[in-house]
Amino acid sequence: MSRPAGNDDTGRGALPEIPQAPDSSPQEESRRRRSPYASAPPPSSAAPATEGTAFGAVIPKIDKPPLDGVSVAAVVTGAVGLGPVAIALGAVGLRRTTKQWRRSPAIAGVGLGLGVLGTLGWIGLGVAAALGAFSGPDLTATPGDADVARTVHASALAAGNCVETVPPQQEVGEVRIVPCAQPHLAQVLAVEDYPSDTYPGQDPALETATEWCTGLLAEQGFHADSFLAWPIVPTPAAWDEEIRTMSCLARSTLGQITGDLT
Repeated sequence: MSRPAGNDDTGRGALPEIPQAPDSSPQEESRRRRSPYASAPPPSSAAPATEGTAFGAVIPKIDKPPLDGVSVAAVVTGAVGLGPVAIALGAVGLRRTTKQWRRSPAIAGVGLGLGVLGTLGWIGLGVAAALGAFSGPDLTATPGDADVARTVHASALAAGNCVETVPPQQEVGEVRIVPCAQPHLAQVLAVEDYPSDTYPGQDPALETATEWCTGLLAEQGFHADSFLAWPIVPTPAAWDEEIRTMSCLARSTLGQITGDLT
């Protein structure tokens, strides 16, 4: 039996391969949908470095240096006004904080600055005191009318001085004298030594001086309804300081007056 040419057992062609079923997995579906021009996915970020590590190596934790006690003491002493002490402590603190493992130079600097300010303040007070800025009342007695108003110690009153006001308290440390042409409340009529070498006490001394001053006002014709005897005697402390004078003032009962009464 004849066969068609080309279909014999030795020359026939191979059968085509059976195609595989398409991959329907999610990864394949994602690959087919992705554009061929899309960029590659970014690499996963590295894990954050943990505290105390660098380049994957562990280093010791560095503690803060201790606070310098001398520097702190400089600030305290400077704040309370001990200028020279603060300067010394501040200078030592600066040296310790810059040469040793201590903190803080800034604290030492603050203490040093306060010390300088405090020292300058004390120097200023000393200069002011030396120039008489804080001098006490004048102790010089000048008889007669005053040329200018000034404050004097009560023991420095002299006859003819006009006193601006009369202090309300019993013990008088200082009074202000003014020219008699200006309003004033009293005028000194006389000043004498106390008639005893022994201090009798404050009240007996006042009684003696009041009797003397009242008689003096009567002799000079002052009316009792217009003027009051107002004596000044030493206190026990003034007596111990060798002050023995007593003063007699004519005090107006009608308010301040002007003019010389003597």
